[in-house]
Amino acid sequence: MARPITPGAWRIPALWVVLLLALEGCVLAIVQLSDGFVHGVGHARRPIPEVVGWFGVASAVYLASVLLATRRGAPPAWFVVLGAVALRATMLLSSPIQEDDFYRYLWDGKVVASGVDPYGFSPHEIARFAAGERPDTGDPDADRDLERLLAIRDASPANRVILERVNHPGLRTIYPPAAQGVFALLGWLLPDRLDVDRQVLAVRVLMTLFDLGTLLLLVVLLGCTGLPRGLALAHGWCPLVIKEFANSAHVDAVPAFFLMLAVLTALRGRAAVTGLALAAAILAKYYALATLPFVLILLARSRLASGEPGPPARSAWAAPAVAFTTVAVAVGTTLLIGRATAGRLGEVTGHFLITWENHDAVFMWIRGTLAAIGSAFAGDADWANRAARWIVGVTFTAIVLAFTAHEIRRLRSDPPGAPDDRSDNRTESSERVPGSRGVLASVFSVLAALFILSPVGFPWYFAWCVPFLPFARRKSWYLMTGLVFVYYLRFWFDYTLPDGFASFDRGVDFHDRWLVSLEFGVFFLVWGYETVRGFRRS
Repeated sequence: MARPITPGAWRIPALWVVLLLALEGCVLAIVQLSDGFVHGVGHARRPIPEVVGWFGVASAVYLASVLLATRRGAPPAWFVVLGAVALRATMLLSSPIQEDDFYRYLWDGKVVASGVDPYGFSPHEIARFAAGERPDTGDPDADRDLERLLAIRDASPANRVILERVNHPGLRTIYPPAAQGVFALLGWLLPDRLDVDRQVLAVRVLMTLFDLGTLLLLVVLLGCTGLPRGLALAHGWCPLVIKEFANSAHVDAVPAFFLMLAVLTALRGRAAVTGLALAAAILAKYYALATLPFVLILLARSRLASGEPGPPARSAWAAPAVAFTTVAVAVGTTLLIGRATAGRLGEVTGHFLITWENHDAVFMWIRGTLAAIGSAFAGDADWANRAARWIVGVTFTAIVLAFTAHEIRRLRSDPPGAPDDRSDNRTESSERVPGSRGVLASVFSVLAALFILSPVGFPWYFAWCVPFLPFARRKSWYLMTGLVFVYYLRFWFDYTLPDGFASFDRGVDFHDRWLVSLEFGVFFLVWGYETVRGFRRS
């Protein structure tokens, strides 16, 4: 039975209002500074340090809000959601800051909406065809597809600008089928005659809606796990999330939404819906595949908690089997519908996995160490890079397997009605599924490990983890949401110090080796201190 709403339920302590207004003030300052970011011009004059500074202030206010919520009690969920909407609405008034992936989204959407394979040709190949160079692909339909791509480009001046601004134009698109479906929605809805800025705003609004959907699902999930729903401010008020989705429109908002939906439906024992949601998350960004074991374990816990008749072991894994089959069928059929398309996508994805590196620390340290001690392999300059990628890949696989084994042991040892083994969270009520918080903590740990070990640690990749921060075993992870803004200083070093800084030939080399190491080093020091203190207490 629903509880009646009393007048006191709408009263908010003044401190929470002050914190929200402080965050809003930081966002407004960033909106003003964003006018200095115009695509393709004035790079050296861009106020990058000032923007990073304001994000630092916003992150400090955010950390104070999280600390207050975890120690003295969270604000009501409605206030958190209202504040999150206000912060994102304000950020939508800004100009995009140092990001332009949305041009690729818009172009891919127009291509898919026109019935052309988005993985067929890169922007450079389209330009060469327009200049009279014939493709040497062996595909008899290549000329026809390129003619259609040129027709899309020439449909409006805005389309020409969008194609010209696609980053990494020498590469074909890397975004998986579910992401392409979202882009196609934009392609169908946005007329070609619409000016570029409005089309970009439409992408930002769509990603913001997915982000707010994740927030609402998180509110429900917190209630199901017995935690205060107001802890959703960990995601709703996070400056990193607000920047990367409402300002930069990264597509990671889509898989984050579907992953949260999969977790919530698993907690409620809906196997088929869980499978479809998780398949959508995987087909939007492949990283979601790492969470598959834990979503299945949540389903098993839900089945045990439901008290259905039958042998416990057999009934516990019936729903996960249905979900796994749904994931396998959805992902498999999607990728096998067009083998040529899947092959092109696999080629671009492989190139990304083998060659890309940016804003990383652990991988950089491993690669640097291997290069330093492996002078005997000097004849193969790329051996350290390949070996480091194998090391982080094997390490991450071991982490996933270790957490999976841990959760399976807990599932077998904890009776269905046993309380959760974590004692560091304040609860409003009992969990809907006993032990679910521990599983969600493992989901966070696996996603965070992927971010830490990856050779590519873009800030928006950590935004995958933020919705699960309320379940994290270490509060030091909140610090990472502010530290990752160091990434944006790289552009300042590139623009203003191209000829070198200190003993480095380029300013970006100083950033990549020292500032990034300092950024992650500070985090590891705090994380290590918290871990040691936790061991001593236990």
